[in-house]
Amino acid sequence: MTSNELLLYRLAELMLEHEQHILSVDLLFDDEQIGDFVKSIQIDSPYQQMLIEGVLTESFHNGKLYVSYTVEGYFHHVLGSLLYRLSANKPSDYFIQLLSSNSLKGLLEGITVCLINQTTNSNFDCTIELIDKGDNFINLTIAPMANAFALNNVDQMLSLLLQNETENDFAVLYQVNSLLRKQNKIDVIDNILGLLKIRFMGSRIFTNQFYLSRLRIASLMYVSTNDIVQLADKSIEKKTEIIGEVKKEYIPVLLLDFYNVLVNKGHLKLSTSFAINFNIYDFETNLIIDNYYNIIYPLLETGKFELAEKIYLRCKNTHENNGVFLNWSGFLFQSWYELKSQDQKHLEIGLCLYKKSSELIDKELGIYSIRKYENLENLGYTYGLMGDHEKSLLYLNKAISIVSKAYRTEISYPLGNLYEMKAATLNELGKYTEALDYTFLSDKCKLLQIEPDSPEFAWNHYDRAKIYVNMGNIIEAKNAMLKALQIRESTLGIDNELTTLTKKEYEDLVNGI
Repeated sequence: MTSNELLLYRLAELMLEHEQHILSVDLLFDDEQIGDFVKSIQIDSPYQQMLIEGVLTESFHNGKLYVSYTVEGYFHHVLGSLLYRLSANKPSDYFIQLLSSNSLKGLLEGITVCLINQTTNSNFDCTIELIDKGDNFINLTIAPMANAFALNNVDQMLSLLLQNETENDFAVLYQVNSLLRKQNKIDVIDNILGLLKIRFMGSRIFTNQFYLSRLRIASLMYVSTNDIVQLADKSIEKKTEIIGEVKKEYIPVLLLDFYNVLVNKGHLKLSTSFAINFNIYDFETNLIIDNYYNIIYPLLETGKFELAEKIYLRCKNTHENNGVFLNWSGFLFQSWYELKSQDQKHLEIGLCLYKKSSELIDKELGIYSIRKYENLENLGYTYGLMGDHEKSLLYLNKAISIVSKAYRTEISYPLGNLYEMKAATLNELGKYTEALDYTFLSDKCKLLQIEPDSPEFAWNHYDRAKIYVNMGNIIEAKNAMLKALQIRESTLGIDNELTTLTKKEYEDLVNGI
């Protein structure tokens, strides 16, 4: 009996024993036969394989994670296992002929499972051949190639895939990265894009090879700060030349990809300059909505609240029932209140949008979805601003629970802001030592994605300084506040309102005020 069969039979056995077709994952953790399978987050573990193939599905109920079979998924698994045996030592044409002559519903999914089995056993030929057989076969190969990259040496897999590179190869590779991100295989993505950075060095960013360009831009996350700044400045200076020969329909997506790299690397002031020069804020609303957080966040940090509100109002009428849009719109008004206006009206608008967003997200995406954690995070922080720190802590802990269960770790980038906000709340509640510990946990999470000189990381130093003040450790408070000030001066500018505030607080510490 294979490990996969052991897992599936044991699950059925436990379902029979407990008289229910859905089981708590916590229960499975302690099972002697399959507990290790369930605990493992490795992509080649039997449990993860069955989730990837769709044989099993996880869902949240009443705050707990459960697993169950999917009937279709199990059929695809069995069909894929059959095709794996039937296709042994046969070329990719076997699958092409099968698809052209057989109309069985589920055949595509069965072939995908078969190819996953092949790549699990280091047989990549059919998958790579199918990529270049035509656009119709691309979707078949994404999950098998993601599996191959996760299980094998990334450098070797790139060499195999790109031996005779085509645009289809890059299309698959781009979507492989998207799938790996959903599976939280960040280390694999880091390896892929890090190697592509070297491969693409010196080549043009914006070209008519759409997916090659998207990967080229994605790999810029791994270049030096100086290089990315130079590329952005050059793009602004020679914008007509940079995009002049690119197909019109490609330009908005590629510009947004590059813009998002600037934001994600913490170049907020530069990103707003790039957006203004390329008219990104005037793009079609569907593109704005798809990138909404990254569109408004730099504007809030750089004090351009009126422009952020203008973008919100342009999108509002057509997206008033979009829970995610309303959530980040609430963030706009909450930040406006906190960072500039101190106008209670802004905070009330923010809270109202958060509450409406919460209802919509519950209905559309579920009360334990990733989008729900973002909403809980914002609600928690807002209640903290309103002085209700106990309620703030309640919402933040709910958000932390969702993220920890989704990523199965206490250290992940999405937890960075949550830990920082929890630290600020604990500080207000007088729990200074615990608050300080959470700032350092936040450091570990944020540094998985951003640079230590990012404006986002300045908040960690700033909040830590506040905690040190309450602990009576003025020396460490001055050191932390100075770090926050230096980051904000270099990234946001000396005239920025956040920078000015931080400078005053640092001077007060130095002068003993």
